[in-house]
Amino acid sequence: MKKSAPLCLFIAGTLPVKFEGISITGLQTVSKKEKGYVKRLVDKLNNEDKWLISNDCKGIDQEAFHYGLHHHSQIICFVCENMLNKIQEYKKSIRMGKVVFLSAVDPAKRFTVTHAIDRNSYVCALSMFQIVVSSKINSGATWFTIMHNMHHNWTVSLVLDNDCFGNQRLLEMKTVPIYIKNIVSDTSFEMIYELNKKENIEEVNIDQMSIFEFIGDTNESRI
Repeated sequence: MKKSAPLCLFIAGTLPVKFEGISITGLQTVSKKEKGYVKRLVDKLNNEDKWLISNDCKGIDQEAFHYGLHHHSQIICFVCENMLNKIQEYKKSIRMGKVVFLSAVDPAKRFTVTHAIDRNSYVCALSMFQIVVSSKINSGATWFTIMHNMHHNWTVSLVLDNDCFGNQRLLEMKTVPIYIKNIVSDTSFEMIYELNKKENIEEVNIDQMSIFEFIGDTNESRI
């Protein structure tokens, strides 16, 4: 993150020297179907021995955090408020090495929007991929963070191809998709990214060819 990196970090737990992390983000309202997607994603993450990078938010992230906590996930949770309370609440999991809490602000600090925005960017920077389960167009912290991440290229956004309008808009913006069939497959996240990125590039090239053909047809008609 260069100049945007935090000056210091407060840590509760044992931070791994080297790890590969994936964050799962989305809206605060979670449908039954989306809960199923989250569980599948966390199971897949566990099978690949990757860390879940959490941002301590209600909704999709919280679903992933609690499911992971009870299904042997390795979790790094980046908080922006009341870290001392979190340490007390999860002290057993911290001692067992199941979760590590990080904060870039004083552990006793209360919530501020600025700290929350910074926290979200740090989660992106710690993740090799950020999976977007749900989003709302031009609204909320999830959308703002995705746009911010796309601008700064902290990590790769894998957007779930579902019936969520926000996700469909992101896919129109040529973010890399992740499909339901990918979630239930044995294919690694890295391979999913490579395959779907290639598919996306091919679609863009086809679109460009169509534009050139249209221009050619237009010129011929003028002649």
